[in-house]
Amino acid sequence: MAFGQVDIPKVLYLKDGGFLKESLVRKPTTEYVWQLKDGTQINFPNEIVKYVKEQKENFQYIGKSRKRRIKKTKGYFSRIMAGSLIGSRYNNNNITESINFTFDYQINSKVSLGIGSGYDRYNPISLIIPLYLDLAGDIFNWAISPYYKLSAGYGFASPTKDQRSRENFSYKGGFLVHPSIGVKFYTRHDLAWFIDFGY
Repeated sequence: MAFGQVDIPKVLYLKDGGFLKESLVRKPTTEYVWQLKDGTQINFPNEIVKYVKEQKENFQYIGKSRKRRIKKTKGYFSRIMAGSLIGSRYNNNNITESINFTFDYQINSKVSLGIGSGYDRYNPISLIIPLYLDLAGDIFNWAISPYYKLSAGYGFASPTKDQRSRENFSYKGGFLVHPSIGVKFYTRHDLAWFIDFGY
C-alpha cells in the first residue's frame, strides 16, 4: 500500500523519552506510520506515542535512532550557573557561593558568545557583582562533549552598610578573567547540563 508523504519533516516523541526525526507518512486511528531516510517504514501503536511536532530549525540531532540528543546550532539561549568558590590564604581558605546568569547567542554548532552577571561571595562578608563577556564552545559534536569557556569583565564591589561605615576599610572591585573547562551533557529536549572547573 502506498502512502503520501508530507513535505514538512516531523519529529515523533515516544512516551519512554525516545524520539525519531524523519517523515510522518500516515496516522491511522490505531498507529503511526513513520518513514526513515532510506525508505524503511515503521509502525508505532498510538499507545506508545506521546506527540508529533514539526522539526525544529537551527537544531542538530546527535546520535542514532531513539538515543538522539538535541543540540542548538544557532540562536539565543540562556544559562544559569551555580557553584562554589574555593578560597586561598587571602580569604582564610573559605568556600563560598557563586551564582551567575548569562544570555548567549549560538554562532554555530560549536561556538557561542554572551554577556553575564550574578554574584560571587569571596569571603563571608565580601560580595562582588560581576559583569562580563562569555565565550564558550564544544570541542566535539557529541551527546556528551568536553567544552571550554572564557569569561572576562569587571567585578563591582558591593560593601555592606557596616563596611561602608568603617573609616579604615577599603573595599574595591577589579577586572576579572575566568577560564574554565568542563563536560556538557545534551538531552532529548531543548536543554543541556554541564559541569566545569575554572580558575
